[in-house]
Amino acid sequence: MTEGDVISVEITISGKTFPLKVTSEESTWIHNMEKDINEKITGLQEKFGHLDKSDCVIMTLLTYAFENKHLTAAKNETAVADIGENLDDILRMLSVH
Repeated sequence: MTEGDVISVEITISGKTFPLKVTSEESTWIHNMEKDINEKITGLQEKFGHLDKSDCVIMTLLTYAFENKHLTAAKNETAVADIGENLDDILRMLSVH
C-alpha cells in the first residue's frame, strides 16, 4: 500500500467514531463491516436487555474472534488435506517410474 493509495475514512462503532486509513478498495468493505458490527451489537442489546452497551461490544468482539478461530482451523485442515493429496500424487508418480 503506497501513500497515494491510502484514504482516510471514519467509522462509528457503538456510537464512537474511529479514524482509519485504508485503500480505496478496502473502503467499501470497511463500511460494510461497520454496519455488520453495529447490527450485531444492536441485536445483542435487544436480546439481552440487561447488558450494557460495552458488554454487547465485547460479546460482538468475542463472536468475531470465535468465527475467525474456526475459519483459521478450517483453512488449516484444508491445507493439510491438500498437502496430503499432493504427497499421494508425488508418491504415485514416483512408484510408476
